[in-house]
Amino acid sequence: MSSFSLRRVALSSAAALLLGTVALPALADGNASECTSAGNVWVHVEHGDVVKGACATKFSNGTEAMVSTGLAEAQGDWVKTVDGVTADGVEWWSLWTGKPGSAWEFAQVGIDAMKPEAGTAIGWRLLPDYNVQAEAPKVNPFLPSTGN
Repeated sequence: MSSFSLRRVALSSAAALLLGTVALPALADGNASECTSAGNVWVHVEHGDVVKGACATKFSNGTEAMVSTGLAEAQGDWVKTVDGVTADGVEWWSLWTGKPGSAWEFAQVGIDAMKPEAGTAIGWRLLPDYNVQAEAPKVNPFLPSTGN
């Protein structure tokens, strides 16, 4: 096989792998209300202008919920990377809990210790500086206008 053909196969394989990786979280989504009404946990993520979420059908703890959506990997209680975005320098991922009809609440435990209840949401928001007060996610995933 020529080197041109090998490169073509390699590029095609890489593109297929990339597309498969990008599409994976979309398999678990829908909307927060449908997810929680079905007895699952919604995982909500905000960073920059990006707002997204996915439905966790496995949620014995917060880490399992997060991992089951494909939005992050297990990292212990101090999470540095969510949705492929790594907190850099003084940035940090703030962790929140929510349920339909209520405001976001700052998590009182880390993601590993969190025991989400069916019908609730876990929220992540990337904040620019851990030296300032935490700010809740801007979007309520239970409102139809959010696109979640």
